[in-house]
Amino acid sequence: MKKSTRDKRVWIQKQCTNVEQNHTDGKEREAYKLVKELTGSIKGVAAKVVKDAQGTLLTKQDDILKCWTDYVKNLYSRHDTEDNPGDSMILREEVEQAIKKLKRPKKFRH
Repeated sequence: MKKSTRDKRVWIQKQCTNVEQNHTDGKEREAYKLVKELTGSIKGVAAKVVKDAQGTLLTKQDDILKCWTDYVKNLYSRHDTEDNPGDSMILREEVEQAIKKLKRPKKFRH
């Protein structure tokens, strides 16, 4: 048996022991997390290729980061036009009307 195969088995056995210990200690969240790591069902890998606004595939990490930065800046920037300035602003009256429409709990109703 290869040393790497044996080391992997030892590591998996230690992880299983950790899962069992977490379970007996009542640390279910940690146990669940370890099981997901062992089974490979955690989806934490970011995309390695992204399309920019023009449809060009970006593969370099710096280009991908710049593309996401531009996207988020554009997403959260205000788009007021000269015809409708402040359309994206929420007015105080709108908030007050929304609050009035909320259902009050029974103990506060008259």
